Amino acid sequence: MHRGVLETAAKEGYRRLVLGAWGCGVFRNDPAVVAAAFHALLTGGGRFAGHFEQIVFAVLDRTSDGPTLGAFRRTFAAQLQAAQLQAAQMQAGQLQP
Repeated sequence: MHRGVLETAAKEGYRRLVLGAWGCGVFRNDPAVVAAAFHALLTGGGRFAGHFEQIVFAVLDRTSDGPTLGAFRRTFAAQLQAAQLQAAQMQAGQLQP
């Protein structure tokens, strides 16, 4: 499923995506496994690494330290840190958009 939606988005030329933590609610898939599947496809040597300009994961958790959000934050920690640094540098005028 993860690969399929990314294949479709890439084929259609989408550069920005909003994705969900699929199956982590009522179907009780392990959030760490779902996050890892996306991470493997989107980073490093993954099939879609560098393909998309921006990806937002819309994750519903009842608290800011909930298990699903926490799993995605831990899995994508390096990417979050890099994005925050880039945003700060752009705001300071050190980088162009």
